[in-house]
Amino acid sequence: MLDYGGITGLAGLATTLANLWIYNLKVREVRVPLRPYGHILFMLLAIGLGVFSLLANPGYLGIIGATGAFIIAGFFLIGVTISGLPEKKIAAEVGKPFPDFQAVDSNGRPFRLSHLRGEPVCLIFFRGWW
Repeated sequence: MLDYGGITGLAGLATTLANLWIYNLKVREVRVPLRPYGHILFMLLAIGLGVFSLLANPGYLGIIGATGAFIIAGFFLIGVTISGLPEKKIAAEVGKPFPDFQAVDSNGRPFRLSHLRGEPVCLIFFRGWW
């Protein structure tokens, strides 16, 4: 039977894995913020559960759960910390107007996106052959 140490160790591991699963879904949908403070908080909670588990003198399952929570949450927190992503306002968001810009079209004529406002537009950017 599991004691409090085992339950909290496995709860820490479960919290970590659930948080990673939700984070992965957000990454796939391109909805993850630059600074995922909610996910960081849950990883810190998982580490706290792991610490409590080890202080409660758990059995093998508690030790495995706490160790898994430490490793997974630690890698997540290190990755978020060293990612180096700058704090910037997102320029293009789904459902919001695209920022206006000026460029040259394929025939060499100047082109402004604002001239097409109100019409459906498909923008294709390519680097060219140089």
